[in-house]
Amino acid sequence: MTLPTYQYSGVCYVATADQTTFALTTNGGNAINYARPDHIEVRTSADSGDTWTNLALGTDWLFADPPVSVVLTTGVDAGVVVDIHRDTPLSESFIKFEDGNLLTAGQLNDFDDWQLYIDQEILDRVENLTAPDINLADTDDLPEGSVNLYYTDARVEAWVNANLGNTDDLTEGSANLYYTDERVESYVSGAGYIKDAGVTRLIAGNSNIQLSPTDGTGEVTISATGGGSGEGGIPEAPADGNVYGRKGSDNSWAQVNIQGPKGDKGDPGDPGDPGTPGAKGDKGDPGDPGSDATELWKESSGILTPKTATNKINPAGYRIDQLTTIASDSP
Repeated sequence: MTLPTYQYSGVCYVATADQTTFALTTNGGNAINYARPDHIEVRTSADSGDTWTNLALGTDWLFADPPVSVVLTTGVDAGVVVDIHRDTPLSESFIKFEDGNLLTAGQLNDFDDWQLYIDQEILDRVENLTAPDINLADTDDLPEGSVNLYYTDARVEAWVNANLGNTDDLTEGSANLYYTDERVESYVSGAGYIKDAGVTRLIAGNSNIQLSPTDGTGEVTISATGGGSGEGGIPEAPADGNVYGRKGSDNSWAQVNIQGPKGDKGDPGDPGDPGTPGAKGDKGDPGDPGSDATELWKESSGILTPKTATNKINPAGYRIDQLTTIASDSP
């Protein structure tokens, strides 16, 4: 809640810890004067002004000497709001005259001060006035008049139906513009599209191009075929499924072999089956004849011995039972 502020009739303090003395000086720096001491009221709030506790003169607080400050009998906690303001009563006359009384300057000044204090308090109260103070929390608390009516969907719909029958009743703004042919034409031209009549007619250059309709006006379909009969066309390629390319200046076609890049090397194949055995070879030549046994052996007392220490019996040589038939060197 917003704390009250005063220009003439009060002051609002946020106390420090155990503070007791508060000057009778307004937020605007003016002294808070009063007609009688009981016109000064003191109250405190521990919740920033949401709720207030009124303090009693003589019990909870006193005037200082001189009476330019208020002194609390018990110090307050830090952050407690202390509000001091004057409340001059309006229920009775401040000065009463009787027949035969003399009108003095003091009485006139007191009466003038009484009126001044009341005016100042009204001004400060108006400055601090909030909607709840006059039981006007929102528009639900204020009856509707006859001129400034509250909003309702039905009222808006009725007004639109009565005043906006179509777009002719609604003034064009600066962003959402209405359609006009001129605006469309301006946009199309500015965007580079063909406007107005555009291309009015197409003419076929040679017999390889056909137009439908043939006069080339309106919606035209263009088709073309090959042809190399001296009219600048391209002869049709053979329709045999092969790829052909044009060569030379005679408009002839040559078959083109299109080969892609070399692929990666494939995986090795499985081993083949064993081959069939080859044919039997020719018979070899006969070996050289062996040495004569008589040149290698000698016989003594019926026993054969090698002539030299290196002579050995050839396993493929003579049979032992035939050795007796071998001629010997003995007589």
